[in-house]
Parts: sequence; structure tokens; C-alpha cells
Amino acid sequence: MDSQMVPYFVINCIEEVEKRGLKEEGLYFLSGKKNIIKNVLKSNKNKEKADLSKIENIHDITGALKLFIRSMEGRLINKKLWVKLLDTCGMDIGCREPELKNNILEFSKPIRQTLAFIIKHLQLVSQIPENKMFIESLALAFSRTLFSDIGMKKNVIRMLTPSRIFIIKRLLELPSEFWQAIISNDYDVVSPQ
Repeated sequence: MDSQMVPYFVINCIEEVEKRGLKEEGLYFLSGKKNIIKNVLKSNKNKEKADLSKIENIHDITGALKLFIRSMEGRLINKKLWVKLLDTCGMDIGCREPELKNNILEFSKPIRQTLAFIIKHLQLVSQIPENKMFIESLALAFSRTLFSDIGMKKNVIRMLTPSRIFIIKRLLELPSEFWQAIISNDYDVVSPQ
């Protein structure tokens, strides 16, 4: 898998979750312990691969991953990208898949590949019935993680949450092959028809 633009910490956390946590009930919805989450994040500063297998509770790893994504400058989907997605995939107009794919392909390569890596992982999570994390639950769990809240008041954020959830659901419903092609830099596969 060619994912050179995806932050190492994102890859490391997702690999650990897929290795031993996919059947954990409430995955990405339940919280870990704040002090352990902070320690997991500190391990990211070490250039060597952090051994996340020593972290007993998988929710500490998922909590650290979500916190790391929130700490990314502008998050993954900043206001400009969010407005573009909303124009293409607003709740009142339905979702035009070819335009949605084109918009995603216009994101910068690091954002596009990181988003693809996360969405492809969440698609896998949604297919495991034991964790009880269906697309709707994952969209809710990541609505505050993927989108930038910089400069927004809490009441505005609450008002925007339903449309953010809607957009994440649409992203999760795009074919897995589309996301894999982005990760692999295979643009022939992802060209919308």
C-alpha cells in the first residue's frame, strides 16, 4: 500500500486497531483514559515506530488517533473544503457521486491520501457487526474529528453537525476501490464517469 503522504501516527494507530480491535464494541465511540491517550500521543514524537501493542485498551489508541487528527492544522477538512463538499453533497440536494469524487481528487495530496486511509479503515470497521459501529455511528463519532471548528462558536458547530454527519456518511458510502486508488496513486481507477 503506497501511503507516503499519510502521517505515520495515523498508519500506526489504524494498523493496531485492525490487528486486535475491530470487534471491540463501541470502537471510536467510547473514550479511553486521558492520561494514557496523552502518553500514546507523546510516543508519536519518537521517530521510531511506537509499540502500540503494549497499550491494553484499544479505546486509548482510537482516542489518541482522533485527538491527533483534531490537532492537525486545519484538520483534514477545513472550512473551504467543507463548503465545497456541502455544495456537492448537501442534505437538501442529495449527493452527486461523480462531483463528490472530483472534489475529493482536488484536495491536496496529503489531505486526500490521509482522508482515504481513514475512510477505507472506517469502511472496514462498519462491516464488523460485533463492534456495533455502523456507518451512522461512525459518521457521528468523526463529525467533530474530521472537520475544522476553528473560529466557530459552539452553537454554530451544533447547527452544522447534521450536515457534517451527512457528508461523512456519503464519504463512507463511496466504493472502497475509489479510496484504495487514491492511497495507491492510481488515478485511472478513480476517474469518475
